Amino acid sequence: MGISQPDLHTLTPEKKELLARIIDDWSRETFFRGPEIDEDVLTEGIQWLYRSGRFTRPDIKVLDSPIECQCELHAIEKRSGTAIRVDVQVWPDRDFRMWSHLWWQVMGEFLKYKQSDILSNVGEGLINLTVREAAESCGRYFEFSEDSLLTRYRRAAYYDFLERFGIVTKEELRRYISFLRAGCFLSIFVQGHALISRRPVSLKYNSQGRFHNENGPAISWKSGEPDCFLNGVRVRREIVECPPEQMDVKLFLMERNLDVRREIVRRVGIDILLNRLGGKVIDRWQEYELVQLNVPDMRIKPTYLKMKNPSIGTFHVEGVPPNITSCKAALSWRVGGLNWDPEQLT
Repeated sequence: MGISQPDLHTLTPEKKELLARIIDDWSRETFFRGPEIDEDVLTEGIQWLYRSGRFTRPDIKVLDSPIECQCELHAIEKRSGTAIRVDVQVWPDRDFRMWSHLWWQVMGEFLKYKQSDILSNVGEGLINLTVREAAESCGRYFEFSEDSLLTRYRRAAYYDFLERFGIVTKEELRRYISFLRAGCFLSIFVQGHALISRRPVSLKYNSQGRFHNENGPAISWKSGEPDCFLNGVRVRREIVECPPEQMDVKLFLMERNLDVRREIVRRVGIDILLNRLGGKVIDRWQEYELVQLNVPDMRIKPTYLKMKNPSIGTFHVEGVPPNITSCKAALSWRVGGLNWDPEQLT
């Protein structure tokens, strides 16, 4: 069968070091190699997968982003009336299941990789972003196939480890690893069609794996509009591309999304922002301040409650009715006039 059974419970330091390098290599392969694709190797790998599942050779289309794959599948459905998934059937060899029990024996080493949780959040964020965009532009989201870098890179690193140490020596395994390395970031396999998304041109994120870049796009694809984020919150390009000291503070007044407002406050600085908006403190209580703005051309003076969010350690402001004149009244208004606990509110 090409499978040996070594004792993986006692990995030598050398094997642990190599495993760490393999994990790092596949993480880079998935997220940081750019949009390049080896189309010859990719095409051969997809045709092999379809042959293994006894499906006819598909029409292969390489697209520049996950959302382009979603839109292309939507167009295919409109033309043909349906799109039948085949990714479950094209998994090349049932013998792969025999190796699954070994996965858990080395999982502990995988979890030690310092970027593991961060990259998991990055990958989840990319999928969630595509789900939202697909719902907006296509009407619905079509789940991606399992056979791709983003969905398989941990498993691919494990298979690579098995192959390098001669634990599993099968031609099918080598072919599958080569197929993924060709640059198949995400895939959708249906009867007659294989849609492949290129990897991002660049990804920027914070220490929690949330998309973040204060100087430009956090996500860039080979084509299409770049996506700007601050601490996982999607924002307009002018919010990140304009230096904080030059930002038009009216962006804050125009913004209705509380998360985006919070990021504008964090970027500009709460005191600077309120000062530039002509803010005047009309009441204080504990760590709360009630601030009224003197904005030209606005008949009613906007009023905001300034407070600290203890969970993330930053100040933010929330609009309250202009007739409110005390912090306690503003806090009560936030909960509909009910009894309130400031620690729960912030």
